[in-house]
Amino acid sequence: MRPLRDNVIVRLLGERKSEGGLFLPDASKKDRAVVVSVGPGKRLESGALDTIDVSAGSLVILNGAKAYPISGTDLHVIRGHELLAYIED
Repeated sequence: MRPLRDNVIVRLLGERKSEGGLFLPDASKKDRAVVVSVGPGKRLESGALDTIDVSAGSLVILNGAKAYPISGTDLHVIRGHELLAYIED
């Protein structure tokens, strides 16, 4: 699955699923996620492509982003500009 434009697909680290299928938040990790897939970037008025500086596997810190769940998975879509930083090894 590949997101469009400047969207990013992530797996939130601060959630786990209950036996009944409900997502249970872990407050200590709610602002962190692992990048699964990255869109090509946003097209600027000049025609240039403004790419996102993360890649699949990056550990990122979110800015209280609105994460849109992908039905039937543990993945979410967020906007690239909602990423605050990535954590280097």
